Amino acid sequence: MIWVLFKLFACEAGDPCAAMCSASTRVYGACLEQWEASWEAAGHADARAYFHSCETWAWEMRLLERHAKKEGQSQHTGAVDSVCQQHEADLLESSDPCATWVDFDWENQPW
Repeated sequence: MIWVLFKLFACEAGDPCAAMCSASTRVYGACLEQWEASWEAAGHADARAYFHSCETWAWEMRLLERHAKKEGQSQHTGAVDSVCQQHEADLLESSDPCATWVDFDWENQPW
């Protein structure tokens, strides 16, 4: 099942948030199984819907980051990509990926 999801959610190497969303989908799916919960119980139709909601999060954060730079609230862009890279690494390297996934603050604006 996990390998199928990996292939299903294979992403473009240049987008760190797509890679993070792929890893997050795999980890969260495994956690849901461990917790004996379904995607529906977690508020998503299936793994694909979760993946797309993660991609939407990244898209929205990038828009907000660009707006913050334009308004002088941030000097640089790229913080979202950095968070995505770090979160993917944290998920892949964690000895307890479910706890790592739970600890990720989806509401935090990284800039």
